Amino acid sequence: MKTIRWGVIGAGGIAARRTIPESMAMRRDVEFVSAMCRTRASAKKVAERFGIPHYCDSEKELLSQDIDAVYVASRRTRTVSR
Repeated sequence: MKTIRWGVIGAGGIAARRTIPESMAMRRDVEFVSAMCRTRASAKKVAERFGIPHYCDSEKELLSQDIDAVYVASRRTRTVSR
C-alpha cells in the first residue's frame, strides 16, 4: 500500500488535538511531512511534538513540499497559487 504524504494547514487546534494523532494511530499508510500555522513558532511546536520533518508559516511553502494531500483545519482563507 502506498504511503500518503500529508501537509496540514492550520496545524494547531483541532488538528493537533485530534486529526494528526488519531491519523497516526489509526493508519500505517499516513506520513505527515509538513505542518503550517500562522506563526512559525507554533508550526515548529506542532512539528516537534509529532515528529513532522518540515514546518512553515505559509501555504506556498507547505505546497512546495513533496506531498500527496493537504488537510485544511483553518478558518483563514485566501487563494494560493502553486
